[in-house]
Amino acid sequence: MRALQFFVRVVDRISEGTGRIVMWLALAMVLLTSYNVFERYVLGRNTTYLIELNWHLYSVIFLLGAAYTLKHDGHVRVDMLYHKLGSRGRAWINLLGSLFFLLPLAGFLIWGTLWSKYGGFENSFVGRSWRFWERSPDPGGLPARYLLKTMIPVGFALLALQGLAEAARNALFLWESRPRRPRRPRKRKTAPPPTPGSESASASPSPSPPTPAPSPELPREEA
Repeated sequence: MRALQFFVRVVDRISEGTGRIVMWLALAMVLLTSYNVFERYVLGRNTTYLIELNWHLYSVIFLLGAAYTLKHDGHVRVDMLYHKLGSRGRAWINLLGSLFFLLPLAGFLIWGTLWSKYGGFENSFVGRSWRFWERSPDPGGLPARYLLKTMIPVGFALLALQGLAEAARNALFLWESRPRRPRRPRKRKTAPPPTPGSESASASPSPSPPTPAPSPELPREEA
């Protein structure tokens, strides 16, 4: 149990750290978007690499922020029964949903972007981008597009890690809140009731030992 609690705390700290990074990236994206609008409608020009940097930041925010959002239960829930259930019912839904839906989906996306049956990592979605040092096809665009594609498995790995932490958290809650049977009181061993003969024997005083008779005095001889 302590190992699971330690694992949950470590993963929560990682998600909180990525969440803080995403907050600053969101602020940078807002400022960059404002400048792009000003440049286009006031200055009458467009800068290709700034426009690409805008949607690059949006992609990174979406991928890195998924784990943080899951930790704070901010994802949209498409169900009609979850909010009507009690705490144990919600914990069961979170546990089973993490194990049978979230983790398999995240694992499939990680495997699909890092591995190809036609050549392993080298021919995968991310591997080909690294092998050819992929960059923007537009003139004046950003280089190193392979870094952006690498964020896809990284983001889903963080999401899977937080999914494991949520499953562990709900499993611990279910274990600690399980209904427990009341303990039966132990029967104390009592002495058997005394018999009538033993009561009279115990009530009568014990006889004292007989006193020895005085020894007779011997007659004295006269001189």
